[in-house]
Amino acid sequence: LSVYVLRTVWRQTLMLMHNLIVYVIVIAIFFTSLNHDYSLNTGNCNPGFSGICHPGLGWYSLTAIPGFFMLALNAGWVTLLLGIISTRYRDIPQVISSLIQLLFYMTPIVWPIDQLLAGGARAATSWALPFVHGNPLFHFIQIVRAPLIGQEVSINSWYVVAGFTVVGWVLALVAMRNYRSRVSYWV
Repeated sequence: LSVYVLRTVWRQTLMLMHNLIVYVIVIAIFFTSLNHDYSLNTGNCNPGFSGICHPGLGWYSLTAIPGFFMLALNAGWVTLLLGIISTRYRDIPQVISSLIQLLFYMTPIVWPIDQLLAGGARAATSWALPFVHGNPLFHFIQIVRAPLIGQEVSINSWYVVAGFTVVGWVLALVAMRNYRSRVSYWV
């Protein structure tokens, strides 16, 4: 069963690498306007009005690499656990699809989180910030996306991802131990 999981994660990794070519091309074109003279270690990073530090691209942008490995590690347990559950209960893929779509709109993927923090006319949206930070997908996306766009990653995002990694793999391995022999009959 783990071969199917590894195959799925590898296929998605290859798709990411193909799409990452667009990022590299955009960075190559706009690097001079994205590269600031700020340093997170010296405190020159001024979060400004939005409350998010945009220091530009630097060596800390390489923290996207361990973020990606954490994302791939979590994709393994999610694929394993949901694969076992989906073979037993045939309606689960539709439920998961609807849940992922809902979480997608709650996660700042197509809209920047700066909109919630900017204040002014958007001050009334500050009630939504706890929902965004309570969404685990926000933290998974943030550990990879933030370094790539020149933002600082909060240590809380790393804690949330590490916690989900440990708990998720424990659940997946328990499900694998208990139901491995039954999966072939459920298919």
